[in-house]
Order: sequence, then C-alpha cells, then structure tokens
Amino acid sequence: MYEDQNQFSKGCLAGLVAAFLMFVFVESFRWAGLTKFGISKLAGDTVFTYQNNLLMSIIAFLINELVGMFWGVVIAFLFTKFFAGDYFFSKMLFVCFCIFFFHLGFLDEPFHYPREIHKQTLDLLVIMMGYMIYGITLGAIFKKLRLIKS
Repeated sequence: MYEDQNQFSKGCLAGLVAAFLMFVFVESFRWAGLTKFGISKLAGDTVFTYQNNLLMSIIAFLINELVGMFWGVVIAFLFTKFFAGDYFFSKMLFVCFCIFFFHLGFLDEPFHYPREIHKQTLDLLVIMMGYMIYGITLGAIFKKLRLIKS
C-alpha cells in the first residue's frame, strides 16, 4: 500500500552509491591534507571515538554507507509520496542541505563532535558540497530507476 514503487530497495541502492561518492569526495580533501575533518571522523564519532586506523576507518565507512542508505530510503519516500517532480534537482539539493544543517547544526552535540569543526570553514564547505554531490547522485539514480516522474 505505502511502498508502491519499491522505494525501499531503490532508496537503499541509490543511497549506497551516493554515500560512496560523497565519502570519496570529502575524504579526498582530508587525504590531500587540505581539510582536517572528513566523513570518516564524523561517521566514526557517532557511536565510537574515532581513531585514524584501518579498523576504525572500515567501521566509519560502513556507518557512512548505512546512514546514506537510510537517507536514500527517506528521500525516496519523500519524493514519491509528498513532493511533485517539478524542479526535482532543486528540491533534492534543498533536502540534502537540510540534512547537512541537521547533521552539523543540531546533531553535533549529541554526536560529541569537537567544537573546532565549526571554525574550519573549508572543511564545512567541502562537507556541504559532499551533501550536494549526494543529492545530485541520488536524484540521477532515482531518475534512472524511474522512481521520479517529471
């Protein structure tokens, strides 16, 4: 009744791919030494105290992928049940900006992120751009899977 277009599976798939691309984009800036914080740090600090080692990096990557899948499912339902297909990519970018704002604006305290992250403008801009890449990728995959009708 509620899942009439296979939103769960399509949202999981799209979220998985989009979260991977977001991860690679944001982490590439950290690997290059241009930023201090990356998705690994943020994902790893949600449940654990992130340490920069192989095991923690794998756990942080898995957390990132699972959270990406979660948001992929939520957004799939939003766009098939509530939002019209008009200006689809603009709406997708807005929703992903809201997730970015929610993540680093409201959840930074419950996730115990260091306050220092709010002083790192480039880090925040790169992470926000990562969320935009996540949104565009989700949108493209949703279109490809015919989840969104124009």
